[in-house]
Amino acid sequence: MKSGIINMLKVSITKEKVKVTNGSEILLVTNNNINAYLKLYSALEGQEADLYILEHYGKKIASSVDKNSFLAILRRWFEN
Repeated sequence: MKSGIINMLKVSITKEKVKVTNGSEILLVTNNNINAYLKLYSALEGQEADLYILEHYGKKIASSVDKNSFLAILRRWFEN
């Protein structure tokens, strides 16, 4: 039985940095540059959560309960 605690994986992006957290665990903090996106996908590998959130400058812009859907959201976001 689940404990009722929702595990959230959050990707936060600003002009200066990209940060990935899974609950209270910090998985990645890096400068926002072309290498950040490679590091981001590496940080997400093997991570599981109940809810995946994409934030841009502190505002939630997308979320998903499915990791593959969230990865598709990230790909579309970075293509634009």
